[in-house]
Amino acid sequence: MNSRVLFVDDEKRLLDGLRRALARSRKDWEMTFLTSPTEAIAAYRHRPFDVVVSDITMPEMTGLTMVREMQKLEQGGGTAFVILSGTADLNAAVSAINDCEVFRFFTKPCAANLLAEGIEAALFEIRRRMPVTDDLTARLGMAALNRLHLGIIVVDQSGQVLFANQAGSVLLAEKDGMRLGQDGLCRTAEPTETARLHRLIFDCCAGGAQDSDQAAIALSRPSNHRALTVIVTALEIEKEERTLAALLISDPEVTPLPSIEALKALFGLSTSEARLVRALVDGANLHEAAEVCSVTISTARTYLKQAFAKTGTGSQSELLKLILTTPAIPTASPVTTP
Repeated sequence: MNSRVLFVDDEKRLLDGLRRALARSRKDWEMTFLTSPTEAIAAYRHRPFDVVVSDITMPEMTGLTMVREMQKLEQGGGTAFVILSGTADLNAAVSAINDCEVFRFFTKPCAANLLAEGIEAALFEIRRRMPVTDDLTARLGMAALNRLHLGIIVVDQSGQVLFANQAGSVLLAEKDGMRLGQDGLCRTAEPTETARLHRLIFDCCAGGAQDSDQAAIALSRPSNHRALTVIVTALEIEKEERTLAALLISDPEVTPLPSIEALKALFGLSTSEARLVRALVDGANLHEAAEVCSVTISTARTYLKQAFAKTGTGSQSELLKLILTTPAIPTASPVTTP
């Protein structure tokens, strides 16, 4: 279902200009243009809009008064309000953000492309705030996805972000290799990498899950940490006509590991053996691990041999490989590579 956008301004010529300038958005937005704030409130009462774009100064009532009336009617914060104002209304616009929780304001005249970007950003914010569904299965799935250390971001063919799990949201917020543009598109630190990523997304969505299984890209980071690794894979959802793409993002600098309790439960290790194994996986050599565990080097060697026997491994490297490939949850202490 297309997003519903309402434009309110007492100047009909301005609305006509917006209608022409935003004609390309008709395929994505169901747009309504009204010159009367009273009619706008009535239309909103009948069926709320996703985004309301309004002038401030109007003879019938101010845009801020209209926004307040609409906010009394809305349920669950499902509408974003965008204000268009003249330079003389700057103080009112600032008040709108502080008092009416207006998402964004633009001064007149405003370029149509900037206004469109603002509306898209508002729509993304609404989607981000809204629960996917009240269905138990979906809520369970969301809870499970948020336990993964792997970042998962779902985008449409253009790269528009539709969903991110907790790890994916953190990656976007950190803006270190991947970020969310003001237009709601998934972007990278470098324009050339953004273009490559968007091409992979487009090809993946166009080919579908059967014809274009997955592709990979490494994204450089302003922090100079090792590149993010991203797998782009097609995602076909029941009752969704279009094919989406899932970005599976891994940060090589951070590797969550099983807790000591998990190592004991999975491999039958004693507490002392599990502590020694964790110290080794954390990067310590055997002497350093012995100091961490407050045991002699001879005792540490004994614990290590016992760990080999219990895990079915024959060397320290084989043991570490086994532990590093064991599933872990984000609450476990991570290994951070310097």
